[in-house]
Amino acid sequence: MDVKTQRQQMQLVHMMKKFCVLFIEIERMHQHMARKDASLCAQVGDIQNCTPAEIKAAIRGAGTSQAAIAAYLNLSVANVSQVVNGKGRSQTVEAELAKIIGRFPFGPPAGVGRAKTTWNGKAQAVAA
Repeated sequence: MDVKTQRQQMQLVHMMKKFCVLFIEIERMHQHMARKDASLCAQVGDIQNCTPAEIKAAIRGAGTSQAAIAAYLNLSVANVSQVVNGKGRSQTVEAELAKIIGRFPFGPPAGVGRAKTTWNGKAQAVAA
């Protein structure tokens, strides 16, 4: 090999090392931001609900998107978006968001629901 080719190879190796160092640093910063965004809702203290902006920041910080969450849960993006924006509720979506955020975004999950009633054919008097 001539000197010029050898020098070019050394420069290439040096540039690759720099690239690897930068890539590792970017990955470290990304992980730090993900932890910071994910703990954002946990730091709000007495406020039970996360804002949509906080939830979206946590989703971005975790390196995912609403579309990816919807695909993972086999739901529509609109369904996930409604839950994130506080316009709808879904135990499935909220449980997945809780994994990302570190707690349930809208306070503790609801109970089983209201008791089911049956009709026995007789109307009951309602106290006024």
